[in-house]
Amino acid sequence: MKRRRGILIGIGATIGVVALFVVLAFLPPIQKWIVTRALAGQPDLVVEFDAIAVRPSSITIEALDVQQGAVRFRAPVVKADLPVWKLLGKTVQLERLVATDWTVHYEPMSEMAETAPVSPRVATASLIPMLFAQAAPTGQSEVGLAQIREWMTLPVALSIGHVDLRGSASWRNAGPGADGQAQVAISGGNLGVGRPGQFAVDVSAAGDAAGASVIRSLDVHAQIELVMQSAHSIGHASIKSTLTGRRANVDQVDQFELSLVVDDDVGGPALNFVLSDQVQRLVDVSLAADLEADLLAGNWRVQLNTTSLQSLMLGTPLPQFDVGGGGTWSADWTLSDAEIEGELAYAVSELDSLMPPLASIGELKGDAKFAGQRKGGDLRVTVLDVTVDGAAPVAHLRLLQGVELGMETFEVRVASPENPVFDLEFLGLPASWTQPWLEPWVLDAHPIRGHLTGLVTPHGVRVVTSEPLRIDGLMVAGEGRTYLDEVDVAIGVGAEVTNEGWQIELDRVEIGDATGMYAALSARGGHLTRDSDVMKLVGSFEADLAALHRLPILEGQALLQAGRLRGEFGLGLEDRVSLAATLGITGLVMVDGEPLPDVQLDGRVDLLGDGAIEAHLPIRITQGERVSDLTLNMRAQPENDGWRADGSLSGPRAYVADLQILGAPFAISENQDDSPTSPPVTSPVPDGTSGQPVWSGVTGIFKTAIGQLILPNGMTLEDVRGDLTVTPDRVEMTGLSADVTSGGSFGLDGQIAFSPDGADAYAAGARIKAQGVEMAPLLRIFQPDTAPVFEGKLNATADITSVVATLDQLADHAAVSAQVTSAGGVLRALGVQVEQYIQTGKTVAAIGGLLAMATGNSRAADYATKVQAVTAVAEQLSVLAFDQLNLEVTRAAAGDVTLSDLSVISPGFRLLGSGRINYQPETPVWLQPLAVSLQLSAREKMATDLTTLRLLRAEPDALGYLPLVQSVKLDGTLAKIGTAEIERLLTRALQRP
Repeated sequence: MKRRRGILIGIGATIGVVALFVVLAFLPPIQKWIVTRALAGQPDLVVEFDAIAVRPSSITIEALDVQQGAVRFRAPVVKADLPVWKLLGKTVQLERLVATDWTVHYEPMSEMAETAPVSPRVATASLIPMLFAQAAPTGQSEVGLAQIREWMTLPVALSIGHVDLRGSASWRNAGPGADGQAQVAISGGNLGVGRPGQFAVDVSAAGDAAGASVIRSLDVHAQIELVMQSAHSIGHASIKSTLTGRRANVDQVDQFELSLVVDDDVGGPALNFVLSDQVQRLVDVSLAADLEADLLAGNWRVQLNTTSLQSLMLGTPLPQFDVGGGGTWSADWTLSDAEIEGELAYAVSELDSLMPPLASIGELKGDAKFAGQRKGGDLRVTVLDVTVDGAAPVAHLRLLQGVELGMETFEVRVASPENPVFDLEFLGLPASWTQPWLEPWVLDAHPIRGHLTGLVTPHGVRVVTSEPLRIDGLMVAGEGRTYLDEVDVAIGVGAEVTNEGWQIELDRVEIGDATGMYAALSARGGHLTRDSDVMKLVGSFEADLAALHRLPILEGQALLQAGRLRGEFGLGLEDRVSLAATLGITGLVMVDGEPLPDVQLDGRVDLLGDGAIEAHLPIRITQGERVSDLTLNMRAQPENDGWRADGSLSGPRAYVADLQILGAPFAISENQDDSPTSPPVTSPVPDGTSGQPVWSGVTGIFKTAIGQLILPNGMTLEDVRGDLTVTPDRVEMTGLSADVTSGGSFGLDGQIAFSPDGADAYAAGARIKAQGVEMAPLLRIFQPDTAPVFEGKLNATADITSVVATLDQLADHAAVSAQVTSAGGVLRALGVQVEQYIQTGKTVAAIGGLLAMATGNSRAADYATKVQAVTAVAEQLSVLAFDQLNLEVTRAAAGDVTLSDLSVISPGFRLLGSGRINYQPETPVWLQPLAVSLQLSAREKMATDLTTLRLLRAEPDALGYLPLVQSVKLDGTLAKIGTAEIERLLTRALQRP
């Protein structure tokens, strides 16, 4: 009895505990705790609510807040009427679902506040951002009809009585359409086995935006019909939608009809999609099961134009176009394997709506035929034929054999690898299409023609020109000049892409005209996948330099009758940009037949990762047996707002006459600038008036060390050294020195300082010292065909100063103070034009002496003696050998040169004098007018001869020299000293009785 009582007590206790749990389960705090715990493991999902009430026939949630990623849903109250206990049997019998005043907000990458958000700002309305919001995450598997069938198979038995969902949606930063908001209403129901469910979806979006082409409002009305095939599956689904958009300031209404029908009946799944505007069907796609072929097959057709697509894209500006066509397609049940074929015809114009420079293309039209298959990870194209026509045929692309692409392995497979895969023929590509990209330059040419052929190699795909691309009759002009005219260009190109990288080749680019070739270039460059940061380019080039005068820009400026330029180069792009080049200029002959030296350059320039530039440029110049070897080294480093440039110029030997070839490009440039058609050129270099020196932004040290520098006259300067230092406010030349092989040395120290204060921004100063320098070789530079006016070793010290506004005024405004001395030499400055006496004087004197003895005529003997004296004086004056020379030279800033304290002394004569050189602008100093006054005194033989001519005074000076009866003046120029006054003095002495 006790045992039975105990069992009854246990059963009662168990029922009590169960009852207690049932009671607790319907308490809101317990229900909220259970739901919160159940959702705690959902990734990227945050669900919050104030309260949840679960009753046997309903569920009510208050203040529901759901956030996942960029989407947030909020609803004040969500109420669902359904038998809760049936959920345990996987049956959802939803009798009524009501939620009003809910909001959905989409904002990518936003920090959504925990508090209620402010109302979204009104802007352009668009459904495109909503479509973006629903885009599948990266990596999601592809959806096919089999997947749609899976979706239409429900995990629970479902029936829906009535649904009433009304709220609003908003979005920000969601792509096209920018920001927007919409009112959304979803209603309907009556879904169950044996009865079709009808649902209506209404969306009304509105916003403000500038421009008449942008949608301001968009209304969507969709009618959805679902038919349950069984309690666990949907056999039929259809969506019929009307989309109505209105644009600002446009009365036209943009309206589209969209229909999507999916059936999964006994015959297998079928899909039909139709998009229409108010005129025609734009897109029509159908796909249905072919049970005999065990696949899905259907048709597709498109008919689009600017009006329809522009409306569909919410007013986005588009070019004028019309494209239409159709075909068939088929696929397996998963849509992973598919085939498509068809034809399209197109016409497009007003491409400047996409990009203004495309306006030059005008109208394009053509057609395309294609057929292809996708099988697993492979894509096979069996037909591809595309034509492009403008005002005339432009291009034609043809696939010559089927090609299969391994999308995962990047393999390319064809049945006949030895045969071409495709052919691209340029029938007449207008060169004018490039004109807008070249402005302000002007380019014109005949249409471009040529053939490109595609091949499959064991490693990838190769494209080559089976016929070179030809650009004939090319004309290039700009800035009022014609640079090229009637030039023909032929281009052979190739490119190859493999799994290991790519390579592009310029097999040969040849530029010429009807007369012959100007230049040719060959190059190839590529990139290996394993070297992710490395690209390399190598090539060679050649040019006929003598042909350059045929270019319009050099017309009438023929400089050469022969000459070739050849070179090779290599360019590497990695952690630095490296350019290595070998350049040779050979066979240069001037138009007058004079040969020029050959030039060989083999150097390297590197652009480092920090922006620095390093250059190593060895140069060899060869003229017969003469060889000049120089090397330029430089490193330029970005620094603050400018550059720090350090470098050197060094070499064992250099011939100055041969180095002049390096200045040829500058000579050409000067000739061009002197052309009357040349536009005025404004130099970008500061001139000091802007508050910055011409070297602004550049600092550094440049060193020079040349073993031998051979001047054009044969004089050799040895051990030429000097440092050029550039600082923000000055340029200094220090330690410039050289030894002269004929004896002597010279040195120079100087600087140019800049100050932005005052009108004269530049102050220059220099000291030049020369010791024991043989002058004859230097003077032969100015007078190569005559005996030098001075021979001997010269010592000189010169101080030079100049204060100017711009550097080009330095020489004209330089003040010079110099002292010149010599310990001996020959002076040829006083040669007189009395050739008749010098050439015949001795003969006349001899004949005169004979006549005097034969006739006893003393006057004939006297005349003969005078002639002999004049002849002797003329010979002595023409070559004055001296023991000492002193001279002070002063040049004023205005340009005039003063010669003072001139003294030339020898045992037989002494010259004392002074004078000036009158400045003339833009005239070399040795060609400016000369005026010198000389006092000549003589002893010994010259004194005897001048005494015979009665040209000396009777009283000697303190040193025993007898002065000339009058001072004499020299005129002319330093290049040709005038001695007419001495000649007149001698002539009068000869004629005096």
